Parts: sequence; structure tokens; C-alpha cells
Amino acid sequence: MAITLTHKSETPFWKDVSFLEKCKKTDFVALIYEMLSEKIPSDKQRRLFELILKLSIDHGQDTPSAIPVIDGAKAGENVSASIARGIKKIDDSHGGAGENAMTLFYKLKRGNLNVEETIKAYLQKKIRIPGFGHRLYKKDVRAEMILEEVDALDIGREYAALARFVEETLRKHTSKNLPINIDGALAAALCALDWKAETAKPVFIIARIPGLLAHFLNNKKIF
Repeated sequence: MAITLTHKSETPFWKDVSFLEKCKKTDFVALIYEMLSEKIPSDKQRRLFELILKLSIDHGQDTPSAIPVIDGAKAGENVSASIARGIKKIDDSHGGAGENAMTLFYKLKRGNLNVEETIKAYLQKKIRIPGFGHRLYKKDVRAEMILEEVDALDIGREYAALARFVEETLRKHTSKNLPINIDGALAAALCALDWKAETAKPVFIIARIPGLLAHFLNNKKIF
């Protein structure tokens, strides 16, 4: 499901290609894309994936993943330990809801299910709909930008439409404001790219690590 390097005659290989030659021809975003999906992206697919990474890079110092990084930095922990603290906080309720959202989207689309009735059944059972709702935003503009890019690039637009319909269904059948959030939009975009659901958390972790490193550097205790 994912590509890892091998070694032959003291040379690293990317599958059956010299890794050095691969790196001459492939940028970092495309390399990540292919490594996790085993698919070489088209230009449009690469652009969508890059946008996901950029919009997920940070969300401020009060996020569940940033707080332990900042605390670790202030306490004098090394960077690896502090970042590990933050990554451990990325779960189904913070940054990692994309996996369950992808599972839901694929279930709705591939199973030809009635979306409104399925969501209503979830709500009646008090099952949380993954990828919707935000603690700060009434509308998550990052999510909207991703869905707009899916439409503009004409890649799996049915998943952007599905995500919006789920959002509208939640608005119709609950008293809460539950906009599609960055996890839900990431999920819709990765579904549009035909990725597997278990890749959602890894993609978010890759995107968020630079932001966590920035928080560490800003709060590092100087002895």
C-alpha cells in the first residue's frame, strides 16, 4: 500500500528505480503522494494534494497537538520528545477524523445509500458524524477552499458534492451548527483521489509536523 526504500549495491532504490534518479525528477509533494498511495499523481492531483498539506500545516497554539509541544519545549524537552507528544494527540477527535469520514463517504457513495436517511439514522443513534463541526468556526474557510479546488480541478467532484449534502442534511436535522471542517474536506479530497481511508491520518500528520516544529522553536527554553 505504501512505498519504502530498499538498498542494492550501496544504492537506495525506489521500487526498481534508483532513488537518486527519482529525486532528480520528482518534487517533495509528488514524492509523498506516490509513497503513500503508490500512484504517480497527475498535475491536477498533485495540486490538490499540495493544497491539503498547506491548509493543514498549523491551526494555532491552542490546538490539542500544539499544547503538549509547547509545554515540552518550555520544560526543556528535546524536539523529538516534544513533537511526539503532539503527534500522539492526533486522533479521531483532533486532526484524525478524516479516516472515519472517508469510510463514511465511501460507504454512502459505493453502497448507493440514501444519504439523508443514513445521516438521520446516525443522528437518532447519537452517532457523531466525522468531519463536521468546529470549536471556533461557524464556517471553516479552509474546508471550503479544498472543496472548491476539487470542483475547479474536476477531480472526483461527486465527493465534494456529497460532503456538502451531508453538511446541509446536518443543518436541516439538528439545531447545532456543524460545518464541514478541515478533516471532512481532507476526507472528501482524498476520496476524490481514490485513496484508502487509512491514509487520512498519515497525511494530516505529515502536514501538521512543520507547524508543531514552529511552535517548539518559538517556545524552546534557552539555558
